[in-house]
Amino acid sequence: MKGNLNAEKWTEEESSKFVESVLEYVIENKSCVFIGEALGELGYYRDLWSYIARKFDFRTIKRVETILENRLVTEGVKGNTNATMTIFTLKNNYGWKDKTETDITTGGESFNVRDLVNFD
Repeated sequence: MKGNLNAEKWTEEESSKFVESVLEYVIENKSCVFIGEALGELGYYRDLWSYIARKFDFRTIKRVETILENRLVTEGVKGNTNATMTIFTLKNNYGWKDKTETDITTGGESFNVRDLVNFD
């Protein structure tokens, strides 16, 4: 029943067991570079992982994600993964970016060049 915390399946204890099982899978399957693969093989889905990651602050979640991110980068550098897919996954799941743009002059405010240059 929605909103009934007593009836909720994914308690902290159950969630911890789930996350530990994912970690175990990732450690045992060194070719796994994507959380979706691990979850699929274990019979779970990505939305569940996201839900538990939002709900609980388990260090194990960060460990799993760090292992997978490092594997993906390593395999990408070695040329063992599709470069486009590797870049896509790193940008969309791990916060990687091609470049960072910083506006240090206007603080995001628009300006008129005529106000900055004396044409006299």
